[in-house]
Amino acid sequence: MKNQKILVIEDDDLVRKLLFHVLTSEHFLVSIAANGVEGLAKAKTEPFDLVICDVEMPDMNGYEVLSRLRAEERTATVPFVFLSARTSQEDVRYAMGMGADDYLFKPFTKKELMQAVNARFVKNSLFLEQEKKRLEELLEIRTEELKKINAELELRVAMRTAAVQKAYDELDYFIYRAAHDIRGPLTTLLGLMNLMELNTENVSTYLPLLIKHTNQTLRTLSKITGIQDIKKKVLDVTPIDLHKLWAKSLEKLKEIPNPNAEYVKVLIETKNYGGTFLSDEELLAQLICNLVDNGIRHRMQQSKKEDFVKIVLEIKDKHLLIKVADNGMGIGENIKHRIFDMFFRGSEFTSGSGMGLYIVNLIVEKLQGTITVESIANQGSEFKVVFPSCK
Repeated sequence: MKNQKILVIEDDDLVRKLLFHVLTSEHFLVSIAANGVEGLAKAKTEPFDLVICDVEMPDMNGYEVLSRLRAEERTATVPFVFLSARTSQEDVRYAMGMGADDYLFKPFTKKELMQAVNARFVKNSLFLEQEKKRLEELLEIRTEELKKINAELELRVAMRTAAVQKAYDELDYFIYRAAHDIRGPLTTLLGLMNLMELNTENVSTYLPLLIKHTNQTLRTLSKITGIQDIKKKVLDVTPIDLHKLWAKSLEKLKEIPNPNAEYVKVLIETKNYGGTFLSDEELLAQLICNLVDNGIRHRMQQSKKEDFVKIVLEIKDKHLLIKVADNGMGIGENIKHRIFDMFFRGSEFTSGSGMGLYIVNLIVEKLQGTITVESIANQGSEFKVVFPSCK
């Protein structure tokens, strides 16, 4: 308890000197004030470990001093002991109710004074020890929380870094495949034009091939630009009519050359169990078109069975279910995880750009839906897409 600072506020000169003498003899650092105003000023400018204050003083009494100190954050918890000639229980209760830590009656003995002072320091020491322990425990908890937050941030950074790297890899692959898919038809076009230049009499023979490969190049370019259009598109949300949706999907399907189209029967079933479903009709039609086109392209070659693609469009409980099933080649387990990759073709025997299912997945993400696929090799596939109604 050595070198602890005590502020004594006492208007009686004799009592003030007595307190100073007793406390300094016990090796406390003591500062004195002759009235409440002076004492309050010292308490606000200097740090003290204990305040001993008279109750009855001119200008500002002890109650006012205590009230002012408790109102200040820096002095709110400083131990405070009253000195007073008032000895009634009411006075004691009032003082303690205001926040005093102890109450000494005048006159008092040195023993009584030191017991009160030492008790305050012991209690304050215990309080500080408990507070230290509480703060250490709180610090430990906060440290663990920060470790968890830091681990989560590191994980997010790692995931974001991986996502960025994946995007770069996809971009590299996209550029390579796009260049490859465009270069092929252009090379053919150039070869045909060279033949036409050398053999002008057979222009009509080469013209259909020129048109075919030109259209192939245009379709590839259209899909490439279409990907960016979907990513940047602002949703045009309207109530969805299933019959109109299928009609629009069919229009898009007819625009895509597909050598298997004449051999595959397309079946459509629509169900609306009530309620309004809101979404972007253009994107939904594109998705249905791509799924149906994919099913037609993967028909079994030289098969004796009747080839079909069956579409189910169903609105129920503010959700749209789209099912597209076929009895074609199916998807092998070894490639199922890659079918939504850009430019991926499931079979060397199928035509197409390899971007149809990539665009399907892009639309699913855009409209916050889910897509699953079940497939058995050489028996067929079923794609199931579920969309929530847009808000």
